[in-house]
Amino acid sequence: MSEEHKDTKQAIIEAAGELFAESGVDAVGIRTIAEKAGVNIAAVNYHFGNKENLSVEIFRYIVTRSCKRRIPDIIEALGESPSRAELAAAIRGVIEAMFETFVNQGNPDWHDRYSLRVLLRPAEPFHQVMKEHFLPEHEALKRLALLARPGLDEDRATALALSFNAHAAFYFLAREPLELMLGDRFDRGYFQNAVKQVVSTYLSAFGLGEYAS
Repeated sequence: MSEEHKDTKQAIIEAAGELFAESGVDAVGIRTIAEKAGVNIAAVNYHFGNKENLSVEIFRYIVTRSCKRRIPDIIEALGESPSRAELAAAIRGVIEAMFETFVNQGNPDWHDRYSLRVLLRPAEPFHQVMKEHFLPEHEALKRLALLARPGLDEDRATALALSFNAHAAFYFLAREPLELMLGDRFDRGYFQNAVKQVVSTYLSAFGLGEYAS
């Protein structure tokens, strides 16, 4: 794809993303998207085929851009017989990566608003993106749980894998209430302290409390 085509595609994604985040996919027409992006209607159809495909590609773009460190990569690097110190470092890395993804303060606000629309009511077209991103992450987290606590049954390992996401997701979903409640204290330093607390909780749960910092 030429640079011109890449720029056009990016302009459409950003324009449509803002509009969809504000009003929902159904309420926004192709003509409105094209006008905001500064392209003709044919360009939208050329790059995405239809509005449904465009809405899915926007979600894929947000997920990919938000993920600074891949959790499967962190856990894969452990090998088969990691030391307790290596397990503690991996748990710390996983929690930090999740907060970087869920509580990313560098992306445009519409990323969060659009993601919330999708995640709260994920229509079938978005399922493939979720499988591409979340399923490998979930399986990796299950492996981490089993490495840290050998002998866990499948249900318990699954529950632990899912619980890793819960802490970071809370700060994502409750961001506006937290901003109102904490005021100026709700900043990057606050999230750094939150990460430390969550890491400490998991290290204690896995019997690795001596590695908490």
